[in-house]
Amino acid sequence: MAAIKVTHHNLWQPTSLVHETGHQVAHLTGWDAELAAALHDVLRPVAPMAARWWRDWAGEVAADVYAFALLGFAPLPALATVVDGGTPAVFRMLPGDPHPFGWIRVQFNAALCRSWFGPGPWDRMARVWARRHPLGRAEPEAAEVAAQTLPQLAAIVDTCTRLPMHAFAGRPLSALADPRQVSPDALASLARCAGPALLTSSYLRRLEPMRILAWIVLDGGRGTAAPPAGPAQPLVETWLRRLGGERTEAA
Repeated sequence: MAAIKVTHHNLWQPTSLVHETGHQVAHLTGWDAELAAALHDVLRPVAPMAARWWRDWAGEVAADVYAFALLGFAPLPALATVVDGGTPAVFRMLPGDPHPFGWIRVQFNAALCRSWFGPGPWDRMARVWARRHPLGRAEPEAAEVAAQTLPQLAAIVDTCTRLPMHAFAGRPLSALADPRQVSPDALASLARCAGPALLTSSYLRRLEPMRILAWIVLDGGRGTAAPPAGPAQPLVETWLRRLGGERTEAA
């Protein structure tokens, strides 16, 4: 069973809720093992060392991709605050750790956004991380995995989101949860069309809970889906309380 947890400093950017439930979905559907094999197969001919690591990271990659498919860019700023730290820690690769090391994980999540949404603030985040944590300061093994991975990020994204999977009845993940529906433009269109009802309509809460959460986290009440400048506590708390209260009443 997935442990559902949110870091304290991200209480008002609670996108990890979706990442953690993604573990449960990946386990129940068998996506974990299938994705591990697919990542290894696509990388082995061109990046044999990276292929072994990405196979071992498949469980966490699946959860990140699941969160991306349902929330778009919103999880990336929150993730970056969790995996950031000193440069040695950002590049640290621990035997048995199912998580990609922080530097490559941020680059991968930015690549997901780039592949599906085109240029955007995720590119700036990837560049800032590369400047703050130069690849030349990584330990040799992490540097080699990163060097092999970077040219293959588009292929990794395609494998995770566009490759048909038995876990999804022969369809790609994007056929079940189209990331284009949570692009910044799509979220802005939803907010614009819904107007004030976006946060008050019980119908929209039932129909679009993930997209509304993504919009609130990114927008923070400022009217633009940009990276959060500060916590969106009032909006997030109010909306989640309404959502939880509705579920309680239904029960």
